Formats: sequence, C-alpha cells, structure tokens
Amino acid sequence: MSNFTVTNNYYLYNLYKENSLYAIKEKREGVKSGKLLAADTKALLKGVKVLGSENYGDEKDDTNAENKRLYKKLKSFADAYNYTMESSKEFDSRRTRKIRKEMDALKEKYADKLEAYGITFSDKGYMKLSKTTIDGVDNRKFEKYFGEESEFSNTVKKLAKKLYNHVDYQA
Repeated sequence: MSNFTVTNNYYLYNLYKENSLYAIKEKREGVKSGKLLAADTKALLKGVKVLGSENYGDEKDDTNAENKRLYKKLKSFADAYNYTMESSKEFDSRRTRKIRKEMDALKEKYADKLEAYGITFSDKGYMKLSKTTIDGVDNRKFEKYFGEESEFSNTVKKLAKKLYNHVDYQA
C-alpha cells in the first residue's frame, strides 16, 4: 500500500464514520479485502456527497480558511478514491477488474482537465493533489468536476455503487 500517501484528518475520518479505523493505513493490514472494499466505497460515496453539497462560493468570498477547508475535503475524497482503487485490486474479481477499467477510462478522460487544478493521477490510477491545488484558483472551478451535477462526480458515484453492490464483505 505504498503507492499513495494518506492524510489522516477529520474530513477523512468523517467519510469513514463507523469504519474510521480503516482510514488509517496501518489498521487496514490483515482485514478481509471485501470488508475494506465495502468501507472504502461507502466512504467514497460520502466523499462525492460532501463535495456535491459544497458551497463553492464566489471568487471574492474565497478566504484562506475556506480554501484550506476545501483542500482538506478534496484530499479526503482523493484518499477514499485511492483506498477504493487499492482495495478493489485486493478483492480482485472479474467484476472489480471491469469497474477498475471504467475508472481508468474516467481517469483518462479527465486527467488533463483536472491537472490544470493541481489534481493528477499516477500510472496506477491513484489520485494526487498538489499542495498548491487551491492556491489562486477560484473555488467555483472545482464545482465543474466535483459539484452535485458534475459528470465526473456522478460517474465516480455510479462506479462506487457498482463496486459496493458487488462486494460480499464477509468474503
């Protein structure tokens, strides 16, 4: 699990709620892959919801505190996304491989667009946020990709639901 870094913060724990232990990399070791995938996809779905309900405000109102809060929410979403990618590889079934291919296609479609905002993807599909992701960028621009009506978020949501519905977390 060293393909990405996780920032443990309130926002990530909030996404994992009852599964908050799984927000910590070290606590994930030895846990059944199905259980992790169920927790990760559930957290990712919450992350989509949190970013979808975010008030992206307007450029004049973007304060430093609001920018930091948005960055932490984006980072926790990226962490849940990366954990989902990781646990779907560990669960490994024909269905999860198919859904990962769909996630890869989504990555390919949006990689250039998101890179303009400091959000990149590794070759293995993991999402990474630059420390300067929100610096000098109007927060409303993030709504285009992470807002409630965005194609990117809705596709992530659809794929996360497919994974969650596929998981037998007792396996």
